[in-house]
Amino acid sequence: MTKDDERFNGWANHETWAVSLWLFNDEGLYDTARECVRSRSDDNAAKIADNLRDMVRDLAADAGITDKATLWSDLVGYALDRCDWDEIAAAFTEDRD
Repeated sequence: MTKDDERFNGWANHETWAVSLWLFNDEGLYDTARECVRSRSDDNAAKIADNLRDMVRDLAADAGITDKATLWSDLVGYALDRCDWDEIAAAFTEDRD
């Protein structure tokens, strides 16, 4: 399977599409993500991607999904690890401009 075979609805893979769908379409998540992007005044794309990834992981932990070892936390962690955070960061950076 090539990278192109994994693409989903224009995104790197299904996991990246799902995270971006929620971040761009849920008002609270969108506002939180936009603030996360705004907090990086140096426009360092890698740092923006790291901030977004950490934000989503923190939200999952706050919701009790990843705060202990379970089947569900493993599955969510795996999905979040497969996300192309650079692609999501680029979309938010474009949206900011």
